Amino acid sequence: MTNSKYSRRATLLGLSAALAAPGIARAQLLTPNPVAPARRNASSFVTQNWRDHFKTLGKGVIVADTFSRALHYWNADGSDYRIYPTSVPMTDDLTKRGYTEIVRKKVGPTWTPTKSMRERDPTLPDFM
Repeated sequence: MTNSKYSRRATLLGLSAALAAPGIARAQLLTPNPVAPARRNASSFVTQNWRDHFKTLGKGVIVADTFSRALHYWNADGSDYRIYPTSVPMTDDLTKRGYTEIVRKKVGPTWTPTKSMRERDPTLPDFM
């Protein structure tokens, strides 16, 4: 065995350090992102534009999108846009289409099933 400056062990250590150096340098260059990540549309909701449906926002607008099963809400100045998941009526003839406006709001409203709802499901309670 000869006594030389170079050995297999030193060569392997040097190569492994050289290969690891770019990863270590890259890890130190990354800075945390101060901005929150963008929200992802994981539920397949299709975004809407209120201008496609209304002339003004008024006190706020709601668009019920039966295709993507979502309810879209904009407040009066347009600074707040929210999407809520919804369900869809059992059949297409039960789907109400068109425009309406909210004329009265009541906290904790009561609800009674309609006659046609009772015909479809007689187990519904008389009053909720």
